[in-house]
Amino acid sequence: MEKARNIDAVCRRHGVPIKAAALQFAAAHPVVAAVLCGSRSADELRENDRLFRLAIPEDLWKELKHERLIAADAPV
Repeated sequence: MEKARNIDAVCRRHGVPIKAAALQFAAAHPVVAAVLCGSRSADELRENDRLFRLAIPEDLWKELKHERLIAADAPV
């Protein structure tokens, strides 16, 4: 839980919803062909699509790596 709170704090500093970072991080590895997200409604589906397309500053990923919250060699 502490790691998740720290990741959320970094995301907040960069103005990025943690859900957007999670979705895009999951899809960043070159062997990942698709990321499936459960949605309970059309609104959630649209939100996931928006978050998947949200521009995430490179500095967010750099800070997550610097703080060792994700692996230094993780594709982002």
